[in-house]
Amino acid sequence: MKITVVIPAHNAQGLIGHAVGSAQKQTQRPLEVIVVDDGSADGTKEEAERAGACVISLERGGVSRARNAGARLARGEALMFLDADDVLLPHALERLAGELEASRAAVAYGMVIERARPPQLARLNGFGFAAGPPPAAAKANFWRCAVATPGSALIRTEIFRESGGFVSGYEPLEDRDIFMKCGMLGTTAF
Repeated sequence: MKITVVIPAHNAQGLIGHAVGSAQKQTQRPLEVIVVDDGSADGTKEEAERAGACVISLERGGVSRARNAGARLARGEALMFLDADDVLLPHALERLAGELEASRAAVAYGMVIERARPPQLARLNGFGFAAGPPPAAAKANFWRCAVATPGSALIRTEIFRESGGFVSGYEPLEDRDIFMKCGMLGTTAF
């Protein structure tokens, strides 16, 4: 399965290299890593390019607009929307793609390790209650988004595009909205 990783970034110079690097060092390498520089005033664009990502620059428009811009350029069969401060475990894409293909789901998601201060407070986050055929996932995500972050999920590109993408101006509920819409269009796997 060909995967595109889309990373929206705004003033993320100190973080973006780690996010891009974690995507490129996967046991199942992505087809492409697209960083959408959302009007940064620091060296985010240059750092992402040094890390080997394809970079597009936009005037500041917010995370939803940036994610949608990256998704429009994507050539992969599945999309992951990684945040600039996220780091993937080395097997994340392989495991999620395997589940997506095995279950023929529209979305496959897993748990995340939330970093915390102090570090000993780090914990697992993510809930399996939104797995299942439509409309189960949509209903479950209505009350509480089961997907801890878009960076813990793969969405089939065709489903994402059919959903209409992220809604600009709906932040911070844009994640819940996209997983509700995708949960109406196909099965969600955990």
